[in-house]
Amino acid sequence: MRAEPSRFLVRSFEADAAGRLALPALCAFLQEAARADAAAMGAGVEVLAREGLAWMMQRLRLEIAGDPRAGDTLEVASWARQWERVGALRDFEVRTPGGERVAAGTSRWLVVDLASRRLLRLPDFVRALPLPGRPPALALDDDGLPRAGQAEHECRLEVRRSELD
Repeated sequence: MRAEPSRFLVRSFEADAAGRLALPALCAFLQEAARADAAAMGAGVEVLAREGLAWMMQRLRLEIAGDPRAGDTLEVASWARQWERVGALRDFEVRTPGGERVAAGTSRWLVVDLASRRLLRLPDFVRALPLPGRPPALALDDDGLPRAGQAEHECRLEVRRSELD
């Protein structure tokens, strides 16, 4: 079973001074959509927690094409794209209700043993779950994630303690 795209209203406190959706808020939308899809397919955080495990994002590549603003509604789809020996690839698409693509991304997730705080191989029960066969959200290279090119804009974000799971 797959989760339907998650809908998010961009609230004023999720926007910057110019009224544009702030990057941390967009990433929170992606995380919520990933959580809903993983739960729908049987590999959600609650399932892993019962085994003393947790998901941890290792990498995220995000390409933003639109300019969502406070008051806009966004639909975020997320799907598992590939199981690897020690990780999983998950893609994202962000669209307006009218279908305009605002952003797309791909990410790599690892499984962590909460007691030992060590990375583990992807559990067999996760690797056995069917993948949707949906095309990648972004063009990929041979190692599964696109190579970063020259950025048009750069924003350095310091991770705060409150953002660590």
